[in-house]
Amino acid sequence: MSGIIGGAGSKSGVIGTTELDYEEGTWTPTGTGLLTAEGTYTKIGNMVSVEGRIATNDTTTESFGGLPYTTSTYTSGTVGWQNMETTTTWSALTGEGDQTFYFKTGSTAKSLTTGKELRFAISYPI
Repeated sequence: MSGIIGGAGSKSGVIGTTELDYEEGTWTPTGTGLLTAEGTYTKIGNMVSVEGRIATNDTTTESFGGLPYTTSTYTSGTVGWQNMETTTTWSALTGEGDQTFYFKTGSTAKSLTTGKELRFAISYPI
């Protein structure tokens, strides 16, 4: 890919060739009792942004797997929607050095319950 850069000392023009490390695709969250598990991801350089949707036919474990890339550190994300019987806001978090994620409210780990669904987004470094 060629880049056009206009900055100090340059009116405009092709400065050189730049490789953009970009990838997008789908991924499948894993865990116990999942009825629906689907997601998409975008990787730019060493950052990955995932979105996912999980629905369950049973009470699930508190930890899920399947992130498309191994995390380099703990990272938090958001739960955009969930139909649990609560008004408490959930957070989505990644593990460190693996491909796991989980949900919390404050410091309390949360589990999905039968028949419930949630949608989430997390961006994390690899």
